[in-house]
Amino acid sequence: MLIQFGDSSPSATMKTQITNSTTTKFTLNEGNAGAFRAIAELGPYGHHKIDVNTNATYRTYMAATGSKDETVEISYDEILEFGTIVLVKDEKTGKFGCEFRNSRLKKPSWKEWFSKLKPDTKPKPGTSST
Repeated sequence: MLIQFGDSSPSATMKTQITNSTTTKFTLNEGNAGAFRAIAELGPYGHHKIDVNTNATYRTYMAATGSKDETVEISYDEILEFGTIVLVKDEKTGKFGCEFRNSRLKKPSWKEWFSKLKPDTKPKPGTSST
């Protein structure tokens, strides 16, 4: 008699590309419950594909420059929803952030829709956009 442990079904995986559109070097980290491990170095204008197992435990991703408070957190939900995530730098504030592209959802997500608005057309806090 053969006894098998664990799930023998094939895992559902997808790839998400993380692209660095800045001149700053980032270390891409993957973590769970606050414990992170480096998975890739993203040089200026570099990229890395993350293989995401949709059946795996929830993961958090973080791109860090190595300087204090210069990190960009990327949620597992964002990794699952978007095929491409681009690290960007706001030239006015000097802060790093993400642009989300290639949504896997049929309709544009709120992040994708909101990122396409021009800065002067974004709704002000406490106001209605209708």
